[in-house]
Amino acid sequence: MQQDIMTIKQSGLFDENWYRTQYPDVADAGIDPVEHYLWIGAHLGRNPSPTFDTGAYRERHVGSLAENENPLLHHVRTGAPIPISAAGTSGPVGAATASLPLTDPAGIAFSVIMPTRDRAHCIVAAIDSLMAQSHRNFELVIVDDGSTDGTEQLVARKYADALAAGQIVYIRNETGSGVCMARNIGLSKASRKWITYLDSDNTIRPEFLDTFAQAIVRNPQTQTIYANFKVNGSDRIGGRAFDLKDLASRNFIDIGVFCHSRMCYKMLGGFDSELKRLVDWELILRYAKVFPPVHLPVVLMDYCDRDSDERITRNQSYPQARMQVHRKHDFRPTVTIAVLSYNQEEYILQALESAICQKGWFTFEILIADDGSTDRTPEIIAEFAKKHPHVVRNISSPFNMGISENFRRCFREAAGEYIAILEGDDYWEADDNIARKVRFLRESPECSMVFSKIKMVREKNGSQEVRYLERQIKLKTDKLTGSDFIADPNMNLIVNFSACVFVTDLMRRLPYHAYTYRLSEITVAFFLEKHGPIGYINDAMTAYRHHSGGTWSGLTTPGKIRNAMEIREIVRDVADPKYRPAIQVVIDEYVEKLEKLESQSRAAA
Repeated sequence: MQQDIMTIKQSGLFDENWYRTQYPDVADAGIDPVEHYLWIGAHLGRNPSPTFDTGAYRERHVGSLAENENPLLHHVRTGAPIPISAAGTSGPVGAATASLPLTDPAGIAFSVIMPTRDRAHCIVAAIDSLMAQSHRNFELVIVDDGSTDGTEQLVARKYADALAAGQIVYIRNETGSGVCMARNIGLSKASRKWITYLDSDNTIRPEFLDTFAQAIVRNPQTQTIYANFKVNGSDRIGGRAFDLKDLASRNFIDIGVFCHSRMCYKMLGGFDSELKRLVDWELILRYAKVFPPVHLPVVLMDYCDRDSDERITRNQSYPQARMQVHRKHDFRPTVTIAVLSYNQEEYILQALESAICQKGWFTFEILIADDGSTDRTPEIIAEFAKKHPHVVRNISSPFNMGISENFRRCFREAAGEYIAILEGDDYWEADDNIARKVRFLRESPECSMVFSKIKMVREKNGSQEVRYLERQIKLKTDKLTGSDFIADPNMNLIVNFSACVFVTDLMRRLPYHAYTYRLSEITVAFFLEKHGPIGYINDAMTAYRHHSGGTWSGLTTPGKIRNAMEIREIVRDVADPKYRPAIQVVIDEYVEKLEKLESQSRAAA
């Protein structure tokens, strides 16, 4: 591509300023004009200068020009003659043609795609609204996704003439495959230059197609257009002026009022079958990033706002689907905040509130995983999830599976690029906790995780004692290795998962052995250190509670030593081999302590 760009630029036949002026979307996209013409522009029939007509050149040299060969590049390399043509709308040639009439809107042809499944009760109204269009140059492609309610027979009976004439094309998919597949089948069968969509429970205004046709004529370079819609049973009007950043944040363009050229589908693909929800938004985002749409501030569709089992769209939580779309398009970092709890009714709400208050340039979901609590924790979680349905996914279990399995479930379910852990009895004091840690990982991509200093909060008899750990205060670097961990007598510089943000894909690679007994911060640190340094932020943003109900606080002294020894045996197994001898020395020290305690216990007995 770079060689082709240089060849075009050196030819002197490409007018970059003219190209930018004629096609404003090029500047909006921030793409070099020559690169744009080689990549997309020529395929769209765009011209590199006022004196070179891409379409006319293709027609003149149809025998020698390959289907995907760039016309201007072909001319530069072969010296083939340039047809005399009005290529642009400026300069002497453009001035001579400026007064010519625009294309007749009646010549704009549409394929209208309608996916359906068991909609015999409402499909007639949708089809009739299309058949009543003032603009008649269209075909309707109906893709039946396995209806069993007589939809096919109803359409065949009521619209026999249109079916016979080919104005309606009916395609039956015997086994239901979902809305993505249905629409993609429709796209593959569409024969007209312009595509619109009509769901079988919506209706369009009589001027729907004519309004789009007029807009296409007025905006000959556009590839995407959208209008407004009205929600049935309310005064709400959907749709507003286009802004890509706003669209990336939340969809405001309904697929039912979105019109695009068939070229968009050929170049950028159809609906993403990997997604189970928000597929319309994802396709519109994908097209709009390359071809900024024209907005028509008129209502052209009446929308049925119903979310029932009748819909083809497969059920999936909104937060998860939104995260998947954002991660695919990389508009901003995506973070799963995993809140793990067990019998923490006294603390869980503060933890959740500290999670929902996080601010910054990232998209997040809150994944709540209660592990079969027997107190009021599940009720508190359910109420919180109901209050924040667009952010919270509640994957709690009625059965206690253990802390390690709960961690594994969260790593498996996380939709974010990063995952932050918040244990149900801890909380975040800083509302930029996630933002700072994500920024650290983005600016230090070699790091496999990041953690921050913690504030230890010990609760006893209704009072709180706050302290900070000397082992963290003494750290002199923001990128740690296994050697830094071994240098600490406890080998645990992290102390608590609630202070951490991880790369999700790396956490899914944790070996099964790591979950034995209890997933430990030390085990995770030594496993991840093999993939890159451990990041550290020397600011306390997490409060770690010590209370009698905590897992660690409830152990006896021998129990704590035995647990610590077993954890470090796992650490030894997952760590880089160069650290294993030093880790074994630490294990031997724990063995010695345990034997001494057991000896004293036997003597006392």
